[in-house]
Amino acid sequence: MKIKRILIFLTAIGFSASLWSCTDKKSSLEKSSLETNITDISKETELPENLRSFETIDGLFSFSTSENIMQTDAENDLNTIIGTNCQFLFREEEHDISLGIMPITNLHQTAEGFSAGLYTSYDEIGEFSNLNGKALTVGDSPAYRITADYENDYIFTVNTVQFGNGDIFAVISSSPATSLDVCERENDIILSTVRYRGGALKTEPETFENDYFSMTIEPKWYFSKTKDDFASIRLNIQNDYNDIWYAFSFSALPDEPNAETAAENAAAKLEGFELTRDKTKFMDCECEHILYKNVPDVWVDYYIFEKDGVCYQGITVCHNDLREQYNADIKKVTENITIK
Repeated sequence: MKIKRILIFLTAIGFSASLWSCTDKKSSLEKSSLETNITDISKETELPENLRSFETIDGLFSFSTSENIMQTDAENDLNTIIGTNCQFLFREEEHDISLGIMPITNLHQTAEGFSAGLYTSYDEIGEFSNLNGKALTVGDSPAYRITADYENDYIFTVNTVQFGNGDIFAVISSSPATSLDVCERENDIILSTVRYRGGALKTEPETFENDYFSMTIEPKWYFSKTKDDFASIRLNIQNDYNDIWYAFSFSALPDEPNAETAAENAAAKLEGFELTRDKTKFMDCECEHILYKNVPDVWVDYYIFEKDGVCYQGITVCHNDLREQYNADIKKVTENITIK
């Protein structure tokens, strides 16, 4: 059993959740590489009579496996190397199959987007060949499967299923090419039995309110962070790299004496960036404006203004390719901010 070789691919999965935030490259998983004939795994899979059932730590997911695979002991090599990434690890010794289960919650990504990030990561590692992506569904849930060849005829597979507001259930597996059919069947059994206990995709507006302002957002957004004087929003379902650079925050600055001083203090915290300073209008108010580029083609704008003796700050973040649509969307957001 070549555990070390098997785990090179599996360990890479641990970087996927932060992949988009640490690279400025778009995924190389183009639409043309995906199969358009989408299979519903749950309809194609005949479940065995006897199953073993499991539930994730947070209770958000449950799933079942066949009796052919066994959960590994917490002390073995497989769990030691990737145990921090996968909640469940399984082995099927006869065919040298390894499987890992990894629920990723509050990610707000599509299965396609998550898989595209993985594809880019594995492509850049350079140790894999014959990378392929395949669109699937599991009942009504969109899903993706990525496969890759590794040395000594091992095949690695990552299955991702999207639920609710972008919660991802991932099944990672490896096997020799000669055992691929058996491995895929074990994958499909798990995927076909996944049950999700989280909330449905948002369809109603949401409002946040503090002592200084209230903000109401459409279902396409979610509040990524809120506190006494601050609220930030992002796209509720993000599908590609550009989507993570589609964000907005609004805050009260009650300790700042005026907008000009607040802008000076904000600029001082942005040391190392090439800043552009001017004055403009924002939310129908005269304001101080700071503009800088965060990563290639991603622009950040600070708008700082005063109203009724309190300073306020709006920050927009957007990839240049989406700027026109972003400006239209943010206009709707700011129209639904009420300063008290």
